[in-house]
Order: sequence, then structure tokens, then C-alpha cells
Amino acid sequence: MSTNLTLRRDGLPRSDQREPADPGAAVYWTDCTGADRCMAVDRYTKTAGNLAALAATLEAMRAIERHGGAEILDRVFTGFTALPRRARPRAPSRGGGAGRAAGCAWSDVEAAYRRRRA
Repeated sequence: MSTNLTLRRDGLPRSDQREPADPGAAVYWTDCTGADRCMAVDRYTKTAGNLAALAATLEAMRAIERHGGAEILDRVFTGFTALPRRARPRAPSRGGGAGRAAGCAWSDVEAAYRRRRA
């Protein structure tokens, strides 16, 4: 599990600290097939809320498995496959950015938008 909270020696969060600037929380694990998984939540303004959301989500996924939805659960977990680390950042593309082709002017994009909207 990963948060920006400072931990005590026993691994629990210190009680005398302020809420961190980034209250997000993530949990990492290796599944029974050896695949690395990660699930992250930053919906709530407090770390405790994000940890509770992770716990509730994992419990719901366990319920799916308990009630015979193993195939569905496999599909759900593939969405939490941890991204592989890259040795270096990817070079920027040579496209025009924002979904437009290289060499395409913004005036062309605006004109195409107006045509499709009409």
C-alpha cells in the first residue's frame, strides 16, 4: 500500500500528522498468475477516504469471485495491470497534437468542427 502518510515503526500511520497535500492511495500486489497489479484512488480529499474506497472496491471484487463471476473478475483485474517501467521517456510524436494531423492549422480544425456541427 502506498500513501503520503508518515508511518510508525509498526507500519501504521502516525496520528499526529496533518493530511498530506496529495491524499491519494494505491495498493500493489502480485496475483496468482504472477502478474503485477496496481489500483489507485484519489477521489476523496482525505487519505482515509481513499483507503476506504480501495478496501470497498477490493471487497466488491471478492464478492464477484465468491458468487461465481471468476471470468468477469479476471477481466476486471486486467484493468489494474501495473504499467511497465520505461528506461527513458518516450519521444514526443511528430503529429500536430490535440488529435490533429501534422501540418494542419487550427483554422482548418475550427472549419471542420463548424461543418460537422452544422
